[in-house]
Amino acid sequence: MTLSDTLYLSDLDGTLLTPTVTLSARSSALIGNFIRRGGKFSISTARTPATFFHIIGELPLHHPISLMNGVLIFDPVSDRYVHKEGMDTETAKQILSVFQSGKVEPVLFFLSEDTLLPTYRTMSPMLYEYAHEREVKYDKRFYRADSLEVEIDRHRGAIYFCAREKEEDLRPLLPALHAIPGIRAECYRDVYVPGAFYLEVFSAKASKEASTHILRRLTGVRHVVSFGDNLNDIPMFRASDQSYAVGNAVAEAKVAATGTIGPNTADGVAEFLDQIR
Repeated sequence: MTLSDTLYLSDLDGTLLTPTVTLSARSSALIGNFIRRGGKFSISTARTPATFFHIIGELPLHHPISLMNGVLIFDPVSDRYVHKEGMDTETAKQILSVFQSGKVEPVLFFLSEDTLLPTYRTMSPMLYEYAHEREVKYDKRFYRADSLEVEIDRHRGAIYFCAREKEEDLRPLLPALHAIPGIRAECYRDVYVPGAFYLEVFSAKASKEASTHILRRLTGVRHVVSFGDNLNDIPMFRASDQSYAVGNAVAEAKVAATGTIGPNTADGVAEFLDQIR
């Protein structure tokens, strides 16, 4: 593998970012130097565009980025989405019905003329905490609607569902969600808040695995080396030639990876890249 024929692809939260949800000055400097030396670097994250770009700051990214678990792929050079996966009206309404049956309030994401619209009907305290933090820190706007069914009709479907609650409130919804054809449902812990979990639902055509294949094609590389920390990074590992779990990763990610590197508290990914020549 050489710099010119390899894409180095990193997860964001728990992997590239510190526990305070920032990209450290050292990581920013080392990765910036790696890119300027000719290294191909990109990011695959569950985050939305608004929070992603605020967090990475001035990092000079030149290759497409996978957002929202592969639902959206954004090209920072042309400043446009180059790939997107959505769910049709009937499917989105079926998913909403499952959330409603479990008395869980989700945020629905719609895409309108390349503008992402996070929309909710009402919020539980844990979901409000999620939204309020993003409004304050990242100037991200959430839109209230009287009826999510009406919004689904208006947008002819949806691209993403997200709920944030305790694990025992979310996991019981998985069997019903898994019975809906054409979708993927992932439940995983919030790496920043003990006891909080996310349940995210999106098209089965979208995944970190599928988006890794797309990024390989779009960048024209022969090899992909990926970095992650959580369960939702394992599909990305499968699509990579080599994969590395950071030292703070969950046990399952470490088992699935080619190897383990330093933790996110010690700039593990950036230090790894700095050693590549």
